[in-house]
Amino acid sequence: MTFMRFRAEQLADYLRESIQRGELRDPLPATRGWSKELGVGRTTLDEALSNLRREGLVTIVPGRGVRLNPAARAVARRSAGHPRLIRMLYSAHDYPYTLSHLNWVAMLEERLYLHGAHVKLERYSDARWPAILRRSGPGEELFVLCSLSPKRQRLFERSRKPCLIVGQPAPEVSLPFVRCDHEGMMRHATHRLLRRGFARVSFVAARCAAPAIPFMTDVFRSACAEWPRQPVDAQVVLMPLELSAMATAARHFAASITGRHGILVMAPIPVGMIQTAITRYASGAAGQVEFIGLLTTEPDIGVCPLPAHYPAPIERIAGIVANAAIRYFDTGALPTLRKIVGLKLIPESCPD
Repeated sequence: MTFMRFRAEQLADYLRESIQRGELRDPLPATRGWSKELGVGRTTLDEALSNLRREGLVTIVPGRGVRLNPAARAVARRSAGHPRLIRMLYSAHDYPYTLSHLNWVAMLEERLYLHGAHVKLERYSDARWPAILRRSGPGEELFVLCSLSPKRQRLFERSRKPCLIVGQPAPEVSLPFVRCDHEGMMRHATHRLLRRGFARVSFVAARCAAPAIPFMTDVFRSACAEWPRQPVDAQVVLMPLELSAMATAARHFAASITGRHGILVMAPIPVGMIQTAITRYASGAAGQVEFIGLLTTEPDIGVCPLPAHYPAPIERIAGIVANAAIRYFDTGALPTLRKIVGLKLIPESCPD
């Protein structure tokens, strides 16, 4: 096809349509050879590319040529009818239960539906990693990593796939993330118990490879060690996530409780399970134990009275993730996100 008599605007229309069809991809040819291939003068091609530059589709770098902008690649993929998909990955080994993640899916779907995006919840396993790595189809995909170990976070970072971490990133991982203020919550909760005169405090959490667990353990121990009125007996109790094994661990922990004791319970370990276990199996501990739930959902606190707790800000985090995903799908570039969401303590209560 020749453009010998076409004006620059007509050439720009042709190039724009080629971008939309996905026919133009980086690296773009040098303008000298490209103009000959198109059958137009370099001046005409330069004017057409200037039009595309003003539209944000290309960048012209003097001495280095022309390249497509992320927005152009996004337009090309959408025009080809490829789906927008958020793939939420959680560790099948480290975090086998999906209830809290299903809440995420519903909230994200609600926010992204009008933008033509969908959410898929997937169990990650090492056996599936080669298939994930090979997947390089033309569709628009964003990986949202939940409860993945530092090793697996590093795998995704090295893959250079578009990824966003929900939760605590590993110290050496620089992927975008949104997480709760774990440190602020843990210090506030620990100090609350210590101010109430509890010299024995326990932090109960899941035994898994999620980076938040060792991070919050360090904060808990530090807060206890720095408390001015010593000694403070600080205990960390890690429980399995398999339900029957968790119940057994809760019973053994409850049997060890005597006297005044402050207990912090972090989801997905239900604070309600620990509270009922102590009510039944802790001899002589009635009225002497205080609980605080960390990052709770409603099923975690299904007891009366409702324990003091910091609700997981699922709706707020879902909104942040949705906005980041929309920006990625619209521009082709994932925003640099380092978002820490604050938490609020809900005091103990027994509704009328």
